[in-house]
Amino acid sequence: MKRTHALVLVFAALIPACAVLPRGTGGGDRRELWERAHLALAIENFRTADSVFSQLATRFPQSHEGREALFYLGAMRIDPRNPGWSSQAAAEYLRRYLAHPGNGDAPEIQRRAEATTFLELANQLNLPADERVPALQPTDTVVISGRRGVPRVITSAEAARELQGEVERLRREVAERDETIRRQREELNRIRNTLAPGRRP
Repeated sequence: MKRTHALVLVFAALIPACAVLPRGTGGGDRRELWERAHLALAIENFRTADSVFSQLATRFPQSHEGREALFYLGAMRIDPRNPGWSSQAAAEYLRRYLAHPGNGDAPEIQRRAEATTFLELANQLNLPADERVPALQPTDTVVISGRRGVPRVITSAEAARELQGEVERLRREVAERDETIRRQREELNRIRNTLAPGRRP
């Protein structure tokens, strides 16, 4: 069960419900790239999503979209469905995301809690198997290509069903949270516009 919960964290990283741009960011290129990246991610086209998020992070490093792209690059690299899976690359992207200084346009690190959890998971996977926390240590060994003792984790059908249910629950929670954030930003912009010079409240 502990291993199932650990895998849930991996799948939850790729929930594309956060593809909401803050109002007032400007820049048609950024908006177009952001939407293209999330569309690719939604259909599990990891290669395209990786390429477009990388463009955002490189071309607009100080923008909201450019910084959040680092989170998604790290999350995608730790998703076992991704052919380009790499816990080392995931850890590097997530460290860059958490270390971002921010600026006046996007001062907060929006997904600090998730990024911190995924970074710890990536760090654990980068350790030798016998040095990881017990939940991430392999329990079965099989023979692959004539090499003995290669660790492989086997998940039962029941655990897979539990995992799918947990993923769906996490999808709903993240979608609800992002909708709340969107409404709060709209209300803040409305208040700012109301209080702008030259306008009566």
